[in-house]
Amino acid sequence: MTEILVAPSKTLAGDSAGHTMDDFFAFYDSGTDSALTAQTYADEASMHAKQSGKDLPSEIVDISVDSPANQYWCGKATIECVTVKDGKKCGSLLNPADLSDVDALVDALFAS
Repeated sequence: MTEILVAPSKTLAGDSAGHTMDDFFAFYDSGTDSALTAQTYADEASMHAKQSGKDLPSEIVDISVDSPANQYWCGKATIECVTVKDGKKCGSLLNPADLSDVDALVDALFAS
């Protein structure tokens, strides 16, 4: 299983897009990564949350395009899945090896 990185408990800069509840982002670079792969991770996160009786908005974000969500991206040259709770980055997973890793990231978000 892939290791889930947990961010330190600090508030990140304000998000003008209004992301103030639980969110899931799948960051990718359209120049090198597949949007379909990022979308698969985002869909899995929302579906797993729904199966747990929760609502989790998910979004794919092309890091080559300016977005308020980019504040949560770690800057590595790979796909990154990120969970956010109340404007704070909660967890991060680089290039998930399996969809069960995305599920674990979502579970960790709701357990926090």
